[in-house]
Amino acid sequence: MKKTEIGEDLYQYIFPEDENRVYGFNIFALIHDNKALVIDTAYMEQAQMVRKDLEENGIKPEMVFISHYHPDHTGGSEVFKDCEIIGSVDYEESLNYCKSWSPDTVHLAPTRVMADGDSLDFGPFHVKVLQTPGHSSCSISLVLNDQWVHVGDLVMASNHGEGLLPVVAVNGSFEEHIRSLKRIKNLGMEKLLLAHGKTIEGKEKIAVEIDDRVSYLNKVLESKGTLTAEESLQDCTRKFLCHQWHNSNIKKFT
Repeated sequence: MKKTEIGEDLYQYIFPEDENRVYGFNIFALIHDNKALVIDTAYMEQAQMVRKDLEENGIKPEMVFISHYHPDHTGGSEVFKDCEIIGSVDYEESLNYCKSWSPDTVHLAPTRVMADGDSLDFGPFHVKVLQTPGHSSCSISLVLNDQWVHVGDLVMASNHGEGLLPVVAVNGSFEEHIRSLKRIKNLGMEKLLLAHGKTIEGKEKIAVEIDDRVSYLNKVLESKGTLTAEESLQDCTRKFLCHQWHNSNIKKFT
């Protein structure tokens, strides 16, 4: 685990890729008055390490935002069972999938739900919720002080910055994924915080990253899943890893 301060009182916990995955995990923590607001939990192992570090520094976790209910984002939620758990108003279907995918893991339901445009203040941080479905039906993005936006798995990369192929999960939607990506692009933010992978910085860089993902998703949608991953990516300006995820994506059309 690597911990870095990416903004005043805004910390990123970076977990490495391993032999089973080409991507790592990021957990973010906003700190105020010896309390923490945590974004996502990854799995139990990562959640325990983050909580241990916070408490060793005299910081008590108070709130946890869940960007969406998938096991690699909620598998460690029980570590924060004494916290307020905040998720999308549309969480329930995805939570049920989590329970079926990993029945031996506790995935805590939100104790508070928030809808599009809802916001809260945590010390100096203003956190605004945007509903950005597509990867899953309950995906939300978090705008922090109009400077950063945490996009969950709407955009994914490796820890080295290589793009990972977009994923439209079992209860996701190609059309919604495209709309959500365009919405994030139109925010004109300078930094995208990813649940998986290296932060993307700069408006022009963010625009290119989003346009490439929109291009791929449009190709798959327009062809109704008949194109290969390579054919669907032919108009993209950069290479993507995890072409095997394409097979899962096109199942939406069978």
